[in-house]
Amino acid sequence: MDNCFKGTEDFIAVYIDDILVFSESEQEHRSHLKVLLEICKKNGLILSPTKMKLRSPTIEFLGATIGGSKIKLQAHIITKIADFSDSELQTTKELRSWLGLLNYAQSYIPNLGKILGPLYSKTSPNGEKKMNSQDWALVRKVKAIIKELPNLTIPPAQCYMLIETDGCMEGWGGICKWKLQKHDSKAEEKICAMTVCPARGPFYLNKTLKLKKTEVIPPYHKEERVIQELLDYTSYLRSIMSKAPQQEEYQILKVKCLTSTAKIPVRKTKGATGYDLFLDEEVHILPQQQYMAKTGISLEFTDGYYARIAPRSGTVLRLNYLINVGVIDSNFRGEVCVVIYNFSTITLSLAHGSSVAQLIFEKIMTPPVIEVTNLESTERGDGAFGSTNMIITE
Repeated sequence: MDNCFKGTEDFIAVYIDDILVFSESEQEHRSHLKVLLEICKKNGLILSPTKMKLRSPTIEFLGATIGGSKIKLQAHIITKIADFSDSELQTTKELRSWLGLLNYAQSYIPNLGKILGPLYSKTSPNGEKKMNSQDWALVRKVKAIIKELPNLTIPPAQCYMLIETDGCMEGWGGICKWKLQKHDSKAEEKICAMTVCPARGPFYLNKTLKLKKTEVIPPYHKEERVIQELLDYTSYLRSIMSKAPQQEEYQILKVKCLTSTAKIPVRKTKGATGYDLFLDEEVHILPQQQYMAKTGISLEFTDGYYARIAPRSGTVLRLNYLINVGVIDSNFRGEVCVVIYNFSTITLSLAHGSSVAQLIFEKIMTPPVIEVTNLESTERGDGAFGSTNMIITE
């Protein structure tokens, strides 16, 4: 599902088989729904009419009620957390279940990692299972908090965002806040998201040089534990925030020769941008005529790129012919051909094996198309061709 809707994150949220389309206006919403339906049709996704909800200002999604620029926890989840009995919480299984329900509330309660730390430790294999008076006081505190949860406020465009973090040996947490301007006071800050994660149980090293396989290494020391949790937190933040550009994978151009005389494209120098293309036939083109010449090869290269057929430097001046620009898609498996136009007054003759054009690979983007009522204003505006570099002389 994530791959199907990749590139639509600005207006479509996907979680497993749940899909949420969000828009700022009805006109935008129609465009967004059109994109959704096109993706579903393309990927064979079936939508249930009985579970579908259209043009709704408020909607329930993943345990939250969303609408009016607010996000609040659904009432039935609050009730279920508050109604857990003490007898149920005395078993590890039910305590773990209760803590799992509180995951829905982690976006609404600051420092929930610290608050729940002692209870999380009771669910670990080596933790103390028996609940003491402090544990019961903690349970009552959490139940009281859950009944008075604040609503989260969705941040507007162009606001100033802040992320606050805190952690301890039992867990870590983060709060995402916003305010209209960077220098607004702390009182103006509003919470839009929070997260918490318990620390993992005691760590054990898999060391085989000096110890037998059945021996257990003692847990990490405090410093090592903190470092590991920070690494985990960093990974988590990277997953919910925009990712840094990743190094592209190694690319390979696959060439299939369709004849015994065909030549594969080559780069003549280390710094060359393009790969030279060679004719796989002898060509004679009359004046003011064009011809589609064969190269005898077909290509395979990585999705997300296209190959552009471009003229070689100097050929127009020296040989009086033009190479029409061509586009080769990554899914094309036919023969690569070069369209040559002879603009001279004599017949153009090119020998078999002549290097007449070059192949240049360029990265592309294929964003979904949506209709909007307004476009973001710019300094240039609707200035026409040449409006940024016009010199008038008298």
